Amino acid sequence: METALNKAFSELKMQKSGLSQDQLDRLRSKVELQAISLDDTGKEADSNALATSGMAYVLALAIYLFIFIYGVQIMRGVGEEKSSRIMEVMLSSVKPFELMMGKILGIAAVGLTQFLLWGILSFGVVAAGALNGEIRREQRQDRNDHGARERKCSRRWPADVERKV
Repeated sequence: METALNKAFSELKMQKSGLSQDQLDRLRSKVELQAISLDDTGKEADSNALATSGMAYVLALAIYLFIFIYGVQIMRGVGEEKSSRIMEVMLSSVKPFELMMGKILGIAAVGLTQFLLWGILSFGVVAAGALNGEIRREQRQDRNDHGARERKCSRRWPADVERKV
């Protein structure tokens, strides 16, 4: 309702300003923007918004699953303790809050350690792939530079002198 009233009020103000309909239409025109990524040299870099969004969704799902899986482990641990007599002995020597916090913190530490290892290994794989790509790029550049030198050298020979290869 508020949006419709604001739109009608702005229309009325524009019409009373003395502008023609053509000028009003040009003022209301929409602007389309296209974002581009630039590399360090200022040239347009390759970017894929779909791949970036897809990766964000996959990582969000991974975090959700991570939290869900370790939450289930905590729930199972509590269920096991309720059904065993060991729990009665432990409760007689430790306060229930301390026991529960120990269980939650212990399982959380295990989960965070596993998540940290996943992160380190993923970074290692990505870094190795980037390093491999950089090495291949340098090799291609070396081959291109070598080919350019050969073409440059071949132009130095006069037409009447026969080259021995």
